[in-house]
Amino acid sequence: MPGGAYDGVTVGGSAFVEFLADVTSSAIQIAGSPTFDGSLQLPGVTSLSVSNGTTTLKRPWAVSQAIDLALTNATLSVSGTSPLLLNSLTLSSSSLTHAAATSSTSSLLDLQVSGAVTIDSSSRIDVSGKGYLGGLSGDNSSSHGRTQGNVPTAATQFAGGSYGGYGYANGATPVPVYGDMKNPTDLGTGGDAVNTTSPGGSGGGFIRLTGASLVLNGSLNADGGNGTRGGSGGSIRVSVTGALSGTGTIHANGGSNWGGGGRIAVYYGSLSGFALTQAKASGAFAGAGTVFSQSSLEANGELRLDDIGGSPAGLPATPVPGVGGTLTLDALSVTNSAHGFSPDTLVCPNINVDTTSTFDTPTQHFP
Repeated sequence: MPGGAYDGVTVGGSAFVEFLADVTSSAIQIAGSPTFDGSLQLPGVTSLSVSNGTTTLKRPWAVSQAIDLALTNATLSVSGTSPLLLNSLTLSSSSLTHAAATSSTSSLLDLQVSGAVTIDSSSRIDVSGKGYLGGLSGDNSSSHGRTQGNVPTAATQFAGGSYGGYGYANGATPVPVYGDMKNPTDLGTGGDAVNTTSPGGSGGGFIRLTGASLVLNGSLNADGGNGTRGGSGGSIRVSVTGALSGTGTIHANGGSNWGGGGRIAVYYGSLSGFALTQAKASGAFAGAGTVFSQSSLEANGELRLDDIGGSPAGLPATPVPGVGGTLTLDALSVTNSAHGFSPDTLVCPNINVDTTSTFDTPTQHFP
């Protein structure tokens, strides 16, 4: 279909259709699988319902006004880095994702919701494997995965991707970690490949979600992709001014084999049934990533390192720097063979380091 300005656009009957240029319409109904090669602009539209198919936006989100967005039995894929300004977001038996990175481009999901976010048990916001490319994946012609800045890693051995935690590199120096545990804003690193039939897994993508409330019965996923060497987990940053509730999960785990954990930060006004232990950034037999959380009543927040089974001997511990020579937390939990290190003095009244795990500073050792 040609692009252009339309009084209304209707995609129905589970139809597959491709719009070849920019589309502008003041009314739209989507109950099929359209692909928009150009931008989609919806002047005056206050709500968008997408159902019964896959909608792909190959250009950045171009709806300038805040709208209500509802997905039902649908998948919506968005390209680029432009924020989605929403009054509400509802997912029912649906998924929301961003486009996969290439060797020259990357995307993220920046969901700025002024009202309620509701994700049912059959739904997910999922950017797993959408981060920096693994070796010989996509248009990456190098056997090395790509990392921060969208450049190839300099690994000397077959290495898993690193981000919050280190990916394993056959005993050699691993790919460097990067990013901020309190404000994760990057993609996960890709793992290395052996050859074109055994590519590396790509890193996890990036979800930034703000809302007045979040009912999470489904999942938020930014896991690394599996491969000869797995990609690292990506980034998830959630900020909810009101209640965070539901029985769902949040994870930015490393991909098999040997991908390091990603980074998760969760800010909330109150908890109503949601368990923060359901947020995980574990390595795949690699270094644990970071899970930071802070309620509106906490001064410093809580840090969790959880590795679900541990990492190879000799892999460096997950670094956790402080500020001004001090790492100040309200609580620290290090479990399931996770290992952490801070170059700064730890000040924390509530420390839980299980007997399979360690956390060290230059003058302190736990447990």
